[in-house]
Amino acid sequence: MFEDGENLRGRYRARYVVPDRAISPEVAFTFQGTAGSTVAELPWVSGGGAEGSIRLELLSENKLDVKWFARNPGKSMGLAYGQAVLVRRLEP
Repeated sequence: MFEDGENLRGRYRARYVVPDRAISPEVAFTFQGTAGSTVAELPWVSGGGAEGSIRLELLSENKLDVKWFARNPGKSMGLAYGQAVLVRRLEP
């Protein structure tokens, strides 16, 4: 993610566990928009024509809650929504 004043842009890429399903576990998209102080709700798009919304919430200095859902799954997107808590690892 990159922040320029109130503007936030970035890429999200994840591989989710999808047991017993014939859909791709891969998720990749880009997002851009205006960020709040600790919460941002931004539109996203993927190369396969999918589009949706992502909600980023800063839980602490090193934790970010990511929730996303697809409004239009496009040609290549298999999952309709997902959630992850990202933790920044500090080097010793």
